[in-house]
Amino acid sequence: MADHGRVEKILKQLERVDTNDPQMSTMLQQLMDEVAAHVQDEENNIFPMPCRTCTPKQLDDLGDKIRQAKTMTPTRPHPSEPSTPMASKLPAPGVGLVDRARDFVTGCGKS
Repeated sequence: MADHGRVEKILKQLERVDTNDPQMSTMLQQLMDEVAAHVQDEENNIFPMPCRTCTPKQLDDLGDKIRQAKTMTPTRPHPSEPSTPMASKLPAPGVGLVDRARDFVTGCGKS
């Protein structure tokens, strides 16, 4: 949660900075460092844990649950939302629905 919070904070700061601002490259480097550290932690520590303790069927079921949950979660940072796991689950479906409608209208996220 802390990793995600730091990334969201940097993204919000980047939204307010002009591309010609001398701080832009420093902020982008901070963002890349945060994301790289988070990915490394997930790959080295978090993802291996269920692989050591779950059966292949349990892992498939978990994957299905994660894919289903992703259909309801927000698609962009919302720093003003609650940061505790339980509190953040309450507004997520509504916020996620609004984000997806906005993404559909704007074409955001399409390659």
